[in-house]
Amino acid sequence: MALVFCFVLSVLLGFVFFGHRVAGQQSGLVVNVDTGLSYSGVQVAIDAPETLDGHTIRVGVGVFREHVTVNKSVSLVSQDRSSTVIDGFGGTVVQVKSNARALLVVFSFT
Repeated sequence: MALVFCFVLSVLLGFVFFGHRVAGQQSGLVVNVDTGLSYSGVQVAIDAPETLDGHTIRVGVGVFREHVTVNKSVSLVSQDRSSTVIDGFGGTVVQVKSNARALLVVFSFT
């Protein structure tokens, strides 16, 4: 229940970040806005040692077939709600660990 509440609250508060764009971002690319580093997936970007609490990860257009576990306090911001999808294969799509806070902004989850 707390996870659902945090997700809904995060989405509502996250619309503030919707206009934030990463210059030159390619389709399907995941970028840590704070470091400028690019990654092949959402989980890889979160797990990177360069990704620190408070960082923003911009997820480009595409379908990302992965389960995401957020264990850092980061913001995950999609490029476009209708065409940025995290597909959890019918299981848990995003899990936020108790020691982390996540801001998930305008994603489609399947």
